[in-house]
Amino acid sequence: MIKSAKRGLGLLACYKKAVVFAYAANLGVALLLAVPMLRSIDESFGDGLYDRQVVESIDHDWLELFRERASGAASTFSPAVLGLGPFLEHWETLLEGDLPALPAEILLVATLYLVLNAFLNGAFLGSLSFDPQGTVIREYFRTGGEFFGRFLRMALLAASLYILLQIVVAIPLGFLLENIEKTAETARSGFYWRFSFFLLSFPLVLLLGVLVDYAKIILAAEDRTSVLLALFTSCAFFLRNLPALGGLYLILSGAAVLWLLLYAALENLLPQGSGLGIAAAFAVQQAYLAGRLAIRHWFYSAQFSFYLQRR
Repeated sequence: MIKSAKRGLGLLACYKKAVVFAYAANLGVALLLAVPMLRSIDESFGDGLYDRQVVESIDHDWLELFRERASGAASTFSPAVLGLGPFLEHWETLLEGDLPALPAEILLVATLYLVLNAFLNGAFLGSLSFDPQGTVIREYFRTGGEFFGRFLRMALLAASLYILLQIVVAIPLGFLLENIEKTAETARSGFYWRFSFFLLSFPLVLLLGVLVDYAKIILAAEDRTSVLLALFTSCAFFLRNLPALGGLYLILSGAAVLWLLLYAALENLLPQGSGLGIAAAFAVQQAYLAGRLAIRHWFYSAQFSFYLQRR
């Protein structure tokens, strides 16, 4: 496990460009939503110094009025965009199956992100298979184009399996949870039931993610073309190597959690009542995003090394 994690870092060191390209793609896609949302927020202030007052202290009356009048992606703006809020809200939306309820603009941008990810993941994992010591940018992108179709089909298969998981497990449990919360004697008992729902749904979504990750690795490492056979092979590999695979995943997940906690601590220490403070907070957020993408690629490279060792 530790050996695979170290080898994964070595492989990632040869492909630092992968993190740079992933960051650029994330930033570009995020700006498609951020710029119109910022324009809507700015227009809601009107003339005067009200915007400065909101920067110094969030006005909840303004926030409620803004969300009532906003439409599309701007209607999702809330205090949850601060600190750890986006990541917690992301998991809540994912586990409860509320993705279809998101505005059309967000779903469209998410689809674009899915396509870009298929290309970039294919470029990274394919390059690890063909040229583990590194390659030039032209060859890196050529490899991405070669694997793009397979990784896009894998992404569509993963999305279909996620929808099936929601239909079979999450939605029935959600209805049951809603009925339980209506009859719960206290808010605390309702919270416990909802927490139990997350404890059941989270491992299933996580398991699906692990199986899809190894299916992508198998597509690249063995130059396969069938995504279904790659997924079946991934399931078999998972069952054969469950203890060691679980240990490796805990090591990598631990690094991700530590990075998240470090970001949360820094973000809370920064005063954000001035333009300089907001700029510093933005820089910290971007550093966190870059580090998170690096850890994500470390996941791929370490699991790639583990698969080659154990297959």
